[in-house]
Amino acid sequence: MASSSSGCPERTVSLKKGITSTYVEGRTQGYLLRLEIVDACDVDENLFVFQRFSLTTGGYQDRFSNIASPADIHEYPVGAPAPGGVFFRSSLAELVFRNLDLLHQTVDDIECDIGLLIQTLNQLYDLQETTIEITAPRCSRPDSPCSVGVIASSSSSSSDESSSSSWPMRRSVSLKISQISEYVDGRTQGYYVRIDVAEAIGVTRHLFVYQRLLGAEQVEDANGEFTGMRSRDEFSNVASPADIEEYPMDEPDDGLFYRRDYIELVFRNMDLLNTSLLDIRKDICGLLESLAQMDNVEEQIVRIDESCAESISVPCPPTPVYARVVAYDRPPTECDNWEQGFGIGSLWSNTSVDPSVLYVLQADGSTEGACEADWRQLGEDGPKGDTGAVGATGAGETGAVGDTGDVGDTGVEGVTGPTGMTGAGATGGTGSTGSTGATGPDSYVFSWFMGGN
Repeated sequence: MASSSSGCPERTVSLKKGITSTYVEGRTQGYLLRLEIVDACDVDENLFVFQRFSLTTGGYQDRFSNIASPADIHEYPVGAPAPGGVFFRSSLAELVFRNLDLLHQTVDDIECDIGLLIQTLNQLYDLQETTIEITAPRCSRPDSPCSVGVIASSSSSSSDESSSSSWPMRRSVSLKISQISEYVDGRTQGYYVRIDVAEAIGVTRHLFVYQRLLGAEQVEDANGEFTGMRSRDEFSNVASPADIEEYPMDEPDDGLFYRRDYIELVFRNMDLLNTSLLDIRKDICGLLESLAQMDNVEEQIVRIDESCAESISVPCPPTPVYARVVAYDRPPTECDNWEQGFGIGSLWSNTSVDPSVLYVLQADGSTEGACEADWRQLGEDGPKGDTGAVGATGAGETGAVGDTGDVGDTGVEGVTGPTGMTGAGATGGTGSTGSTGATGPDSYVFSWFMGGN
């Protein structure tokens, strides 16, 4: 928020009042009140809100509306309404009243409203800071919830347009949210929030799109004379993948849109602030999910000839789960597994102890089942492994042949057994001699001898 001076010990506003001093009681028909902010310490000096009305006869008429709230300062331009709007702010206001009582009552109300504004601004910058990490869901279903975790403190920032690490990780964004921590319900006039991208892994930190409104504010010199129009920048949306590709960082080139790594917003009530914070988280989650979907490319080979085109689809591989490096205020559990986006090799720093303890993921539970992740503390002895199998017989040389043993002594000769008895069978008698046959002519003589028996 603008201020006419800096280095102030506290917020203050110096209000110069001019009131009609010459009048006749009962006859004067109007009383002029001229108010001007002549000095503002750490407060925007354009505190008077005017509303512009179009006249049926042509032209317009500006009427004082109220003392600006923090939301008015954030939304309404100076000097003239924004295109399509009717409200603007100025450091000077002239009002006419029908009687002095109403004039003085209005002065009291304006002074009180300025005091409430200063009180609200003091509350606005008494901030409560929180850092959250946003990651996209692994599955790409319309009803997939956005994962938002609160972490203890912000991590070191990555580079502007990509992750600070060259090895693959799951995309995530850490937001530092600073918002009002003290307010008075029913009296606080504005609720301030600042959102910084503290860390971005796998995605640019410049996620917030701004639009430059050309000629949105009127510029006046020290005498209140119009000198020209100036532009004003407003937050538009969380960047889409196309916005990241097209819009520059920090300042627009020739266009109207550019990207920043932070936003500052002021809301009229806390409900609207909380709703907007939730919408911003969902939009960032949608961006991360869209980028993850863009990683899964369906490839086609198309052959075209003069008569037809035939396409062959190549199936897409499943989305891998990569290793991550995270820091939380607790040790990992068996349920911090692949379904939560932790691949084998992930590193987990437990910041709840000093010094912090580092764990590495040995098994992500994708094969064992739910809540079966195996985190090992670095430096911790692992369990004793199973005894290995018996190895094969070695290939050593055959040993030398041993010496021949001594021949044993000859055994003792046994005793000769007795001679057996002669058999008792009788000898047969000699048979009779046969007769001699006749001798034939010129024939051989055959003798036939027949033995006994």
